[in-house]
Amino acid sequence: MKIIIIKTANYKEAQFDLDMNRYETEGMMGENLEEPTQITPNPLDGKSKQSAKNYLYKLVEPYTKGIYSDSYWQPIQAIWKSFTDNNLEWEMTRSSQYFKDEKGNPVRKEWYFKISFLNNRQRPTEIIGTITAAGAGTVQDPLDRYDVVVVMF
Repeated sequence: MKIIIIKTANYKEAQFDLDMNRYETEGMMGENLEEPTQITPNPLDGKSKQSAKNYLYKLVEPYTKGIYSDSYWQPIQAIWKSFTDNNLEWEMTRSSQYFKDEKGNPVRKEWYFKISFLNNRQRPTEIIGTITAAGAGTVQDPLDRYDVVVVMF
């Protein structure tokens, strides 16, 4: 049995059983329920872990090229948005963390995430990842400019 969570037209959460082709909301099943607006399964489901990582690396590739110089971490926000827009089941696994040099200046910042899916053997699988914004700015302010590296395992 494969069940996915979807949002209905009025943003109620519903479960859709792909095997039985029926949906459930608030513990009730039947025809009187509101039809889901769309069903978009996780694109990683059915892939091997390596194949899923390849898919994810292609997804984040545009944000790992070049040097950035903003104070809002825009490429990292874009990566989170691309995960959500592609219907991935993801979450941050802990708070972001700054790393400092011996003088106490921040030289990089890291974010940690986890992506869950059903692999090609229908087993729950997780990909753990780290996004690193490494300082490429001046000695006085290394994070004034930064590049982005994504590692998954």
